[in-house]
Amino acid sequence: MLQGCIFLGFLLTAEYVAVLETLSPQFRRLFIGESSDYLQEWSDGEATYLGKWLPPVIDLVSLEMLESNIYSLLKRLTPEYSYEKGLLWLCPVGQYLEN
Repeated sequence: MLQGCIFLGFLLTAEYVAVLETLSPQFRRLFIGESSDYLQEWSDGEATYLGKWLPPVIDLVSLEMLESNIYSLLKRLTPEYSYEKGLLWLCPVGQYLEN
């Protein structure tokens, strides 16, 4: 059986990673962690994203609120970075489950 999930995330470019590396690990942990209250890091094997997992069912208003929350956390993490050139990506993720 295939179970699907969707991750809404900001693509980590080399430029953004360079900005992140200037931050102390303690400060980064204030915004990036395993809790759903924080940004989570996810990689598809080729690219890495910072964002959040979407619930199984979400309406458009809730999706827009989640987008705003992600940008709010990103801007507090790295306020000097211009997010105008960065978009959030919806990444479908499938995993096979044992029957």
